[in-house]
Amino acid sequence: MVLVGQPVQLSGTDCPRRDEVLTGVTAPVIPNRDGSWTLDETVGITHPAGPQGFGAYCVTRGDGSLVFGYPTAEVRVSTSPPPRARFTVSSKTLMVGGPVRVTGTDCPPGDHVDTGFGDATPDADGSWSFAGTVGQSSPIGSIPVEAECLATSSEYQVFAYRPIRTQVDTFRQLRVNPGPTVIAGTTTLTVYSVGACPVGSGSFGGTTSGYWAEVELSQIGDSLGGSTSANSIQQFVSGREWSATVSMPGGLVTGRYVLTATCEIQRLILGYYSPLIITVTAR
Repeated sequence: MVLVGQPVQLSGTDCPRRDEVLTGVTAPVIPNRDGSWTLDETVGITHPAGPQGFGAYCVTRGDGSLVFGYPTAEVRVSTSPPPRARFTVSSKTLMVGGPVRVTGTDCPPGDHVDTGFGDATPDADGSWSFAGTVGQSSPIGSIPVEAECLATSSEYQVFAYRPIRTQVDTFRQLRVNPGPTVIAGTTTLTVYSVGACPVGSGSFGGTTSGYWAEVELSQIGDSLGGSTSANSIQQFVSGREWSATVSMPGGLVTGRYVLTATCEIQRLILGYYSPLIITVTAR
């Protein structure tokens, strides 16, 4: 079993010294006196997972006439991570716009690693590290962090590391008036951003050089964590800070709601706000 991107070495026996071996991979190989031979250069496995065959032929040196062909050698190419392959994320809790460090092992040198936060290049021993910042558009909450070892020349996946769950928080918060505790029957909430939308530009809905704050108020459902949507609006943001009015003609009913918001442009999410719980009490 070999991994995508790892090298294999071809060797054989019984091809006379006066002849040569063709593999279809490199230049002809001259056999040793005893007829044995070994491919001097390794052969990179660059195909997707599954069986891959290698052929070799003993031919007459000079005119290339076939002396005999070797049985096809088959290897099984796998994308499973090596048993000791690991990666870590520091720290356990990350902040949008704050530092992040990702390290790992066992990605073959010459390949590269995509961490989701940025790319890393393995050292000679297969270890690698990436140091950067958590992107403004990163999802927040408990999220899976993934990393892939990729064959640089072909971008085939060598293997995927086992995901790690980590906590991502944000400085972007929401403020609401009235609230966050309101009386049943309330029909209007005004939502304010605490923390600006990220820098961006473009157009959406005929308005240029701005953002959209998409605000959604959902009623928290049963104990299984279900929810039913109460109201969702898009509010054009002329500046980086914004406010929006959420209207519920029928009024809020007793219970708990969650208020969420994202900064968007042309359906691209630029940033998330930390959810805010709204508690609705009886009159």
